[in-house]
Amino acid sequence: QCDPVYVLNKLLPKTHYMYHCGSDLGWSPVFYFNSLPVGTDWSPRLAVYGDMGNENAQSLPRLQEETIKAHFDMFLHVGDFAYDMYQENGEIGNEFMRQIEPIAAYVPYMVAVGNHEERYNFSHYSERFSMPRTKDNMFYSFNLGPAHFIGFSTEAYYFLQYGIKQVVLQYQWLEDDLKEATKPENRAKRPWIITFGHRPMYCS
Repeated sequence: QCDPVYVLNKLLPKTHYMYHCGSDLGWSPVFYFNSLPVGTDWSPRLAVYGDMGNENAQSLPRLQEETIKAHFDMFLHVGDFAYDMYQENGEIGNEFMRQIEPIAAYVPYMVAVGNHEERYNFSHYSERFSMPRTKDNMFYSFNLGPAHFIGFSTEAYYFLQYGIKQVVLQYQWLEDDLKEATKPENRAKRPWIITFGHRPMYCS
């Protein structure tokens, strides 16, 4: 069994890379990506959205077009994928992953879990996506330009039939992450702290 995650180290900034994925059993088409600038003196261009099922993805062609034109440095998909990934023995999830491939194969595609991923303890979400935190895809953080981004699960508080361990772990992790991000030397470099999750904290 092969690990579907491969981490590329020592990438040069603002460089065009080409790659493909596979094994002796077969290879994907050749994809490419442009590595991002280093440092904090630039403004990332982001597309943020959620609730995009594979049967209700009117915006998908536009997002694919924007990807080809290199209009965005990163996509943030804040939950509710495919409606629902587990259905038809996972084939709905497979189809959704094929639909976002023209985006996610070329530009960082960061995700947060939504309520539609709840079935089977969020397993279809956690097994299909790999975010920067290797032990748990449900919450993680990363730096991009002048901002520190925090992705977290709003769903851990609603689906307590899976226990409260996720709530406790996320709270402890978030507290530690914010302590580090708000140190004066870090805040001076990255004054923006941006959080994202599926359910809004406030709604007008």
